[in-house]
Amino acid sequence: MILTLLAAVIFGTAALAEAPLRVRVSAEPSTLDWSVGSSGFESMAILNIMEGLSELDESLQIKPRLASRWEVLEGGRLYRFHLRSGVNWSDGVPLKAADFVYSWKRLADPRTSSPYREYLTDVDVARAVSDTVLEVRLKRPVPYFPELLSFWVTFPQREDLVLKYGAAWTEPKNLVTLGPYRLAEWQKGVRLRFSRNEQYAEAMQRPAEVHAVTVPDWANALERMVHGDLDVLQDASQLDMVSKHGAKNLRFLSFKYLAVHYLGFNHKSRWFKDREARFAVAAAINRKTLVASMGRGDIMASSLVPVGLWAYDEDLGIRYDLAEARKAWAAARSRGGPGAAGPLRFCSIAGRFQEAAVATGEMLQRGLGLKAELVVAAPAAINAMIQRGECDLFLKSWGADYPDPATFMDLLVSSSNLSRTGWVNGEYDKLVRNAGDTPARAERSEYYKIAQKIAVNGEIALVPLYYPQITALVGARVADIYVDPLQYLFFKRVRLR
Repeated sequence: MILTLLAAVIFGTAALAEAPLRVRVSAEPSTLDWSVGSSGFESMAILNIMEGLSELDESLQIKPRLASRWEVLEGGRLYRFHLRSGVNWSDGVPLKAADFVYSWKRLADPRTSSPYREYLTDVDVARAVSDTVLEVRLKRPVPYFPELLSFWVTFPQREDLVLKYGAAWTEPKNLVTLGPYRLAEWQKGVRLRFSRNEQYAEAMQRPAEVHAVTVPDWANALERMVHGDLDVLQDASQLDMVSKHGAKNLRFLSFKYLAVHYLGFNHKSRWFKDREARFAVAAAINRKTLVASMGRGDIMASSLVPVGLWAYDEDLGIRYDLAEARKAWAAARSRGGPGAAGPLRFCSIAGRFQEAAVATGEMLQRGLGLKAELVVAAPAAINAMIQRGECDLFLKSWGADYPDPATFMDLLVSSSNLSRTGWVNGEYDKLVRNAGDTPARAERSEYYKIAQKIAVNGEIALVPLYYPQITALVGARVADIYVDPLQYLFFKRVRLR
């Protein structure tokens, strides 16, 4: 009897340790093609099943990953990457330098329809010198080029599998990857199940299996967290913790995040062609009140580049001034802009974004008498509406793809297909281009600050609202977890009790 009970305790504990890590996601990835994915819903999956030539450590310093080392030649115009030995795809096939060449060509191919098609625009030629050596010639020196290669759109791809399966190459039964996990199953609308990749070269302690559980409704997700059906719930607030004060098994964690949540204008809409109308909206929003109402420790925004990156400028931004906002709104209306095009459509992604959108809409209604039609939907639907120009105003987020201000400044460059505002400004484009051609950080920072002044205070291309913080509730099973400032949750860094 004693032996039986002892065995039950021992094996019960082991079973608990091997139980899957359960992470809530509010929406599923729109794709697992890392040439096409563009949101955090894709990144959680892609960054755990794939890796790149470089990666960022916890202090955001760049270090080799699939490359063992690299050489910088010809004044920064030539990079030579030496691949790590012993790296295999999950089907046992060795990684080759040609896998990067194919991936990068496919990224730039208009037929791929990647929103990041111009991400490697500074690459002149990439070629496989051998199976283990990749040589990259740049059009100009890019001091942050190794940082660029930590982003998923640069990860290698297997040409043979893309050609064999076509659009179905990312289906779980066909998908071949080389990260610490592989996608074992995707139950649409329910969960993505990740299992350890046995071909992964680096031995480490990590959860054997991870379930990314789809729970769109926040209240439902919070209840499931409290009842122990989830282990990690991101985007929580201190208010959530207070409301569930009886849940002693939960911990509230906060991490720094390089991101900006902003209010975007459709500059082709009759509502916001007039700068006075854009100024009125910007000046009618009390960002301090907005941040406090959400209770997540977010920071009021000023510039497009967030706190934590050089080129951040605390002196930018339209200040809250309701009297000036109303005066500007009346002037714009007198010229026949706002209101002449029918109801204003304000678009927001469902979930926690919606909270900020509702609060912002209420401020505009109280301050300007502006009653907007709030449209809330899943990320893919809202992004499609914005791209088609169906939103007059929209709440969006931009997080760093790599730790350099360029990742934020490129958002508003006229040639970028990442910008959805329709705003075009030649002087802004020139300043950003000059910054890219300048190796010295101080000079680059000055270019960026002048450009931001044009976009944020001068033309008011958009309104930076706040810099979000990464927050999470974690359950008792989670001993250690870290979400980096790019909001990447690497399952391999999670430790369970």
